Amino acid sequence: MYLRSNSGRNTGTQQIPDRQLHVIVYTLPGFVHLNSRGFARTLSDKTKERMNNYKALVKEAFSKVLIDPAFNEEMIARYFDPSYRQLVDGKELNYEQFVAHMAMVKQRTTRLEFLYNTVIEEGNVVFTNHIVTATKPNGEIVRTHLIAEFHIANGKITYCSELSRLLSGGDEDRDLGSAH
Repeated sequence: MYLRSNSGRNTGTQQIPDRQLHVIVYTLPGFVHLNSRGFARTLSDKTKERMNNYKALVKEAFSKVLIDPAFNEEMIARYFDPSYRQLVDGKELNYEQFVAHMAMVKQRTTRLEFLYNTVIEEGNVVFTNHIVTATKPNGEIVRTHLIAEFHIANGKITYCSELSRLLSGGDEDRDLGSAH
C-alpha cells in the first residue's frame, strides 16, 4: 500500500505493508488523519482539542492582547475565559481586575516586546520563561523577567500564576504586572 491523498495520487514512494497505519499530518489551521488505506479524513473537534497547540494560543494572546497598542476588551474575551484568575507576585486578579490591568498597561506603555526564552506545553498547561520590554510614554524602557504557568480549557486561558523580576526601570514600574 502507498500513502495517497484523497485524489488517489501517491504521496510517497515506499511501499508499506498492509497493516494498521495511522499518520497524523499537522496542517494549519486543522489536522488531517491518514487512515490505514492512506485516505485523509478530518479529525473530530474533540480529537483536535486534545492535540491543540496551546503554546501558540498563549503566544497569540500575548500578541493580540498585549503587543497590539490598542486596548480591546473584545480581544481579551476572545483569549481569556470569564472565570480567569491571575496570581502575580502574591497578588490575585479576577477577570474584571485583569481587564482593568490591561487597560492600565496600555496607559502606562506605548510598546511591549516579548522575548521567549522557553515555552513548554504539557497537556493543557503552558509554562513560559520570557522577558518583556516595555516602552513608557516618556521613552523610558522597562525590562521584566517573567516565569508564568498558564492553564487552558475550552480554547481559552483560565489561569495564570506568574513571578516577575524587574531587570531595569524605576520602583514605580515594579507593579506593572499586576496594577489595575
